[in-house]
Amino acid sequence: MASPYELARPPRPEPAVVGERDRHARGIENEVIQRIFAIGLTLQGAAAIAADPLVRDRIENAISDSESLIQMIRDTVFGGEHRPGD
Repeated sequence: MASPYELARPPRPEPAVVGERDRHARGIENEVIQRIFAIGLTLQGAAAIAADPLVRDRIENAISDSESLIQMIRDTVFGGEHRPGD
């Protein structure tokens, strides 16, 4: 029979599962987040040359939304833990 301590402690994932999870997290960061970041840079370039202030504001709002999306993805994938280089 398991002790109360063992019942209260969540099971540890298998090392293979942890490794696979880390591999997927790196893939998401390397592909998805970098592509969103590149889109943000393109939008920043467009905002810099936008003559109409309303257009510039909409572009800047899209940039802000993309930055929030990147943070949301990182928080979801990495559980809010700080990663070197963030």
